[in-house]
Amino acid sequence: MTVDPALLDIIMRPDSEPAPRFLLCLDGASHLMEQVAVADSPTPVSRPTMRGGSYFSDKTVHRITGTIGRTDLAPYLTGKMLGPNTEFGVLRIDAAVAREGILHRLVIAAHLTNSVQTPDSTELGMVIVGLESA
Repeated sequence: MTVDPALLDIIMRPDSEPAPRFLLCLDGASHLMEQVAVADSPTPVSRPTMRGGSYFSDKTVHRITGTIGRTDLAPYLTGKMLGPNTEFGVLRIDAAVAREGILHRLVIAAHLTNSVQTPDSTELGMVIVGLESA
């Protein structure tokens, strides 16, 4: 799966109505993501390179952050987070985003870079590694 720049533009600048909808698909269940933001972020590499022999990094990455109103997701996220090892999984996010009056159904593939559990939710930080139409 690759990241289509036209689709990336849609999720970075969606219409406000209807509100974009993002669902994290995890262990056979879908979890509504709230406060979702997508932005470009520079990386510390000076040219595209393989990072730690486990994943490819470009000079700029596309980050997606969001909150899920559950606190019991940690066991399902453990094997998904990037870390010092090469064993990590890809998260799937199903999105429905309107742009210029057209509803786009998209599938986002992401690597989890961090998660923070609060008393009533789980905040996720991810890097988009794939984006395509559903």
